[in-house]
Amino acid sequence: AATGDETRRRRILLQALKAHSGQRAIVYAPTIDAVNNTHQDLKLNKINSIPYHGQMDPARRERNQRRWQEGEVPVLVGTLAFG
Repeated sequence: AATGDETRRRRILLQALKAHSGQRAIVYAPTIDAVNNTHQDLKLNKINSIPYHGQMDPARRERNQRRWQEGEVPVLVGTLAFG
């Protein structure tokens, strides 16, 4: 179960992404599990996103980065491997 802080952070993230709908964004997450959980949460809330982290297959990671850079998918959720 999510803590109050987690719920608040998730609500703030969703509000920010919806307020900037149509613009590209990077959401940094501290762990691979957090990347995957955030990506799934965004999907459940109808926000198109893709994951990005160092343990992904290199071809998939490169494809996801390209899709984000070209604007095909507006939100990339990644660890600092992206930075």
